[in-house]
Order: sequence, then structure tokens, then C-alpha cells
Amino acid sequence: MKHSYLCPGHKEWLTSESDRLDYYWLSWLDASEFYLESGQIEQAIPYLGAAFELAESALSSYPDTQKAISRFMQSSFLLGIAYGQMGDTHCRDSLYRYTEFRLDQENDYKTRQQLFTCDHDQLFAEIQ
Repeated sequence: MKHSYLCPGHKEWLTSESDRLDYYWLSWLDASEFYLESGQIEQAIPYLGAAFELAESALSSYPDTQKAISRFMQSSFLLGIAYGQMGDTHCRDSLYRYTEFRLDQENDYKTRQQLFTCDHDQLFAEIQ
């Protein structure tokens, strides 16, 4: 599975503004939909891959966490379907394992972040 669809400079530029991120993520999904519907799966893969990578970057920077997670999952699902339709079950399975790992990692980070930013004194008082 190709894990990099965007160069670092473009990724940084795309994720620096949420409006820009939204625009390109949606544009790439639209383009991939066109190719998938016309049976040109190989042409859809770069668009799906770029959308997936952009959505992954948004997990840690996008203001709406639930939206970022939803987009990441949707991008992963569609890219996995495309790999499966091409007969590349290894890439599909690798992608899904990575997606699960990344979501677990993000959940752990968000949980730790919540623990470190909560008012521990108030929490302790509520427990007693």
C-alpha cells in the first residue's frame, strides 16, 4: 500500500486552513466518485489516497473532532473498497489495520488530553 499521497509541503498548506482542507477533501472525493462510477478504479486511487491522507492530518488539527474522525473513516472505507475492487486485498487489509490503529491512537490522545486539562481538585472533591 502506498502510504504517502501528498508531499509534506502540500500537506502543510492544505491543513493550515480548515476551509481549504474542506474544499480539497470534498473535491477529491467528488473526483474519485466520478472515476469509480465509470469503472476507472486505478484513476480513483490517487484522489482517494490524497483525501485519506488529508483526513488523517485533520485528526489532530481540525476544529471539529467528530467531523475529522468521520471523514477519516469515510476516506479509509472508500479507499479500501477501491483496493478491494482492484483485487489488492493486502493493501485493503493493511489500510484498515492502520485506520484502526490511528483511531485508537487518536482516542488515547484525546482521553489523555482531557485528563490533563480537567480540574483535578474539583474532580477529586466530587469523588469524595
